[in-house]
Amino acid sequence: HTNMRDDMFNEEGIVRSVYCAIDEVNRQLPEYRRLRKSRTTCLAGDSGNLDSLQLISLIVSIEENLESICHVTVNLSNKEDIFSEENGALETVETLTHYITSSDGIEINV
Repeated sequence: HTNMRDDMFNEEGIVRSVYCAIDEVNRQLPEYRRLRKSRTTCLAGDSGNLDSLQLISLIVSIEENLESICHVTVNLSNKEDIFSEENGALETVETLTHYITSSDGIEINV
């Protein structure tokens, strides 16, 4: 099943999953706080536009999108280090994409 992971669980699929989640979160935000769909968009930290509740909502939405778009189960919200400022996973769309591609505990749904 290694090939299946390569086919469906790739950077493009992950970015699509994140962008779909951004669309969902943006519906709840006033226009001036909405996130751009760009790899350099800041998600968390001083430059981010999301509060902690919106960040969790984004992560849950990404998990759901990864399942429907990439056919993988990734439980990001249970990973304590995702919220760690030191590892910077939530800094930008790019850092989050990298975090997901290198994440342990990914289950391929066949």
